[in-house]
Amino acid sequence: MKLEHTNRLASLTDEQLAEAIEAIEAIEETLARKAGDRATLIEGEAEVVPSLAGAGKAHEGIVKQALGFNPSKSP
Repeated sequence: MKLEHTNRLASLTDEQLAEAIEAIEAIEETLARKAGDRATLIEGEAEVVPSLAGAGKAHEGIVKQALGFNPSKSP
């Protein structure tokens, strides 16, 4: 089996290339408009919240439990 690569963009005429670019730009504008319709602006300021001591250990225990890790059993 022989596989050949072609450069389809090089085979396009200037007019075809311009039409393709216009189509892509129109799609981008439509997607941006749809994303803007769903966007929600939240006003406020960030607040620094101190981390809880030992929170990492609690999460580690939850992950080990979920994975079935039992330190009392030998591997």
